[in-house]
Amino acid sequence: MTEILTAEQLAERLGLNPESVRRLTRDGTLPHHRIGASVRYILADVMAHTAVNKHPDDEAVDAFAQAMHLRMAQVRTQEKEGWERYPSEYLEALLASNVEAEEWVDVANYAMMLHFGHEKRKPAKGATPCGL
Repeated sequence: MTEILTAEQLAERLGLNPESVRRLTRDGTLPHHRIGASVRYILADVMAHTAVNKHPDDEAVDAFAQAMHLRMAQVRTQEKEGWERYPSEYLEALLASNVEAEEWVDVANYAMMLHFGHEKRKPAKGATPCGL
């Protein structure tokens, strides 16, 4: 749903003084719409406009995390779930083989699995390998 805000509401959302929002509007810094005598802001437009200040590292991490999510979802559709049940040695071997294959998203996912302490859990009897 599109959120349409007043200057005061936008200022509250952004943690600014309402006068700062009005000044940024007059300067042409914030995208806005005039409706009669009033000014309104579409939150999504303002947020997209201010995202230009996002650090490239943050953009890279966000994009890589999205790739990790997509890969994990793809693997789940192949009924390969349950990484929590495998010993760290097994996941470390899978990680290493993916390093050799230069499958960086899979490497990151195996690193995530190792990071979250799966080694505390024991493999389930008859479990099928969860390889990505």
